[in-house]
Amino acid sequence: MSTGSGQQSGWYYAQGDPPGTHRYWDGAQWVGGPQPVAAAGAPGYMPGSTPGLAYGDISSGRPLAGPGIRILARLLDGAILSAALIIAVIVGVGGNQFGLQLLFIGAALLYEGGFTALKGATPGKMIMGIGVTTTAGVCPPGWGPALIRWVVTAIPCIGAIVFIVSLVFLFTDEQHRTVGDRAAGTLVVKTR
Repeated sequence: MSTGSGQQSGWYYAQGDPPGTHRYWDGAQWVGGPQPVAAAGAPGYMPGSTPGLAYGDISSGRPLAGPGIRILARLLDGAILSAALIIAVIVGVGGNQFGLQLLFIGAALLYEGGFTALKGATPGKMIMGIGVTTTAGVCPPGWGPALIRWVVTAIPCIGAIVFIVSLVFLFTDEQHRTVGDRAAGTLVVKTR
């Protein structure tokens, strides 16, 4: 299939590419090279997905996660992380303000960065059935994109501004990409 400028963004077979592959069309141009289409049972195949399509990249044909589901996942992640930190404070870190700040930063980094880098989703995203992939279709996205997504929102003083701008982008951007998504080159897609 050859796409024209009016073609909706998505994964399509590009004329001249090897059979059994497809590329991502962003609505204006091809992005990246040809990617193989995984079959059922192949690495990256997720049970319950369409046979012949893989979870692990947006070539799976999975729709983008909308603002509502992303906000719910973020609230779940906040509740899970807060509960873990409250338990840590009760256990004995609460008396040391500097230690508490380091604990919070370290826990947030490991939680958000670690889960995203290694699993492609935080527990809140997993519960909501969404995950993070790079715009090139790599999932999990790895440490670089995961840390960029986290750092953009964690920088003191500008974190609140980034949060507000991200909310605006979440509702106005065609791909629901936040500031962190844009900085890291990622998308959030439904995994089920």
